Amino acid sequence: MPPRNGKLDVGRALGAGQLCVMRVPLAGGSMYRSIVPLVSGEIGVDVASYLTQSAQIPSAVGVGVLVGSDGAVMAAGGYLLQGMPGADPDTLDRLATQVEQAPAPSELIRTGYGPVDMLGMLLTGVPARVLEEYAVRFQCRCTPARVRAAIVAMGRDEIGALLAEGKPAEAVCEFCNTAYTVHERELRELLDAMNAPEQGSDRSS
Repeated sequence: MPPRNGKLDVGRALGAGQLCVMRVPLAGGSMYRSIVPLVSGEIGVDVASYLTQSAQIPSAVGVGVLVGSDGAVMAAGGYLLQGMPGADPDTLDRLATQVEQAPAPSELIRTGYGPVDMLGMLLTGVPARVLEEYAVRFQCRCTPARVRAAIVAMGRDEIGALLAEGKPAEAVCEFCNTAYTVHERELRELLDAMNAPEQGSDRSS
């Protein structure tokens, strides 16, 4: 798509669609899935809208990438600001105005702004202190053990059908696209474990 206001026109390229948010509790439990319509197709705007409207957390999200004429990424980054419970509404409104008037995150990064510098500019007039700094990286929590647990959840009949067809079980993580294959031997071990009688149960007549 041609640029709009000097920026990549992500919204028009995406068009109408949905934002799907999936959360897995860190302490374990069922995955929570929420699906809402896209507001603009711009990532930051749609995520902020979801957090504000669906999660009821006043939020501002800025994300940006500056791409050179050769297609190489010259600068990329973003920020997430959220109001804490009990935050002063007037302060939140003032911060919202400052965020709206701020340059794009990619432009700030290109001109030398680091994370603390960027937050300092966005939070002008609001006392703030840095609690922690750490490197950001993508790390999916999928593991072979989680895949085996998902296969067990399929049930004995499904596993038996795979064995009868002589096929391995294959799974692809929908987050990081890592492919897993569980072969016949391991499938039989899982099925044997499911069929084994429970240990440690005493019965008296």
